[in-house]
Amino acid sequence: MSKVWSAEEFQKYQENLEARLCNYSIPDYMHEGLVAYILDGRATGSFLQAILSNDLLKAVARGDDYNQSAIVDYVKFLHNHAPIGCFGSEKVVDAWKEGRGFRGMMEREAAKHQ
Repeated sequence: MSKVWSAEEFQKYQENLEARLCNYSIPDYMHEGLVAYILDGRATGSFLQAILSNDLLKAVARGDDYNQSAIVDYVKFLHNHAPIGCFGSEKVVDAWKEGRGFRGMMEREAAKHQ
């Protein structure tokens, strides 16, 4: 990763994430927030924060019925399609948000190679 992605490349990556989300039982109303978190490190609601932080007890307590029934699919989606380093613990999630998500990661990586 030695260059900053163009707007078109980010758009394609976003579209790819959105298309892959449709293969899971993750509710449609959660897609935008999850993709924005991955791409830009945007803050999420308490349920998604719990999922990303690997806190099953909080996820079950905070999720509505649809999200509770989709917990396994959230885990599968993150494992198979989300960048390493954007989920796993509260500390990792906080760092991802602070670092401005995938976009910030790519910008930092490109700066190393200039």
